[in-house]
Amino acid sequence: MGIKEMAELYRKAEEVKPLAEKDGEKFVTFDDASVLNSLNAQEPKTGLQTRNKDGSLASTGKTVHAVNPDYFYANRYKVKGKKLYIVSGHTTDGYRCIKEQSSGRVYLKTIPAYVIARDSDGNLMLEKQVVVSDTEFISEFTNKLDNKSMAEILPLLLEGKDISADSMPI
Repeated sequence: MGIKEMAELYRKAEEVKPLAEKDGEKFVTFDDASVLNSLNAQEPKTGLQTRNKDGSLASTGKTVHAVNPDYFYANRYKVKGKKLYIVSGHTTDGYRCIKEQSSGRVYLKTIPAYVIARDSDGNLMLEKQVVVSDTEFISEFTNKLDNKSMAEILPLLLEGKDISADSMPI
């Protein structure tokens, strides 16, 4: 690979914006994964590159995960008052229910959903996690947020909300 090609590869790599990051590994689109993996093959930073006996590249050590953003940000929502109730595809239950919704039946009777609201400063916040019935999900959760909006909400869902433990109530 020539100097011009390497410069172009570095330029493209700087423009990559991960969809998410966990344990130092990035989740990116397929196109961005191609750029980052090509760069890693040329200039390994991880020390995970292994070579065959003839000197050819055997493995580059994976540092990125390629995902389809439409699946990664899958969701269904409804608005009630000034609150957004959302079922996210980032969980196995949510993803499966979203995929089954068009059939008019889902495999769960109650589905975990998140309540998102705005605080006094106008910032998004996770208020609580609730469950909704299968019939409510099928009939009322008929809207889908775009990927840009889900990118704002998903970090709130992943950080979670601690539920404090109560002492014996009786």
